[in-house]
Amino acid sequence: MEKKKYFAPRIEWIPLDNEISLALESSSPPIGPSETKNTAPEFFENNPYNSGLA
Repeated sequence: MEKKKYFAPRIEWIPLDNEISLALESSSPPIGPSETKNTAPEFFENNPYNSGLA
C-alpha cells in the first residue's frame, strides 16, 4: 500500500482593520417602531440543569 504525502497547511497573517472589527463586534441597531423583537419562547430553555420537569 502506497503512503500519501502530507502537505502542511499554509498559514497566512491577516492584519485586522480596527474600524471594521469594531463594527462587526458591535450590537445590532435598536428596534424600530414597526419591528418586532425575535426572541425564543419562554418554554425554550437551553440550560440542561433546569429542565422544568422537577
